[in-house]
Amino acid sequence: MGYDLANVGLKGISAQLNVNNLADKRYVAACNSLSYCYFGAERSVVGSLSWAF
Repeated sequence: MGYDLANVGLKGISAQLNVNNLADKRYVAACNSLSYCYFGAERSVVGSLSWAF
């Protein structure tokens, strides 16, 4: 999700928020065989600000 902060008077600045596995549920991401599977990553949240000049 991103937002251009020019709408609130901050021209050239934008904010972004990325969330993976929002519900923090355990899930199978991949399997090598019927007896060996990998679980997916836990919840992660990354935020960023950028400035274009």
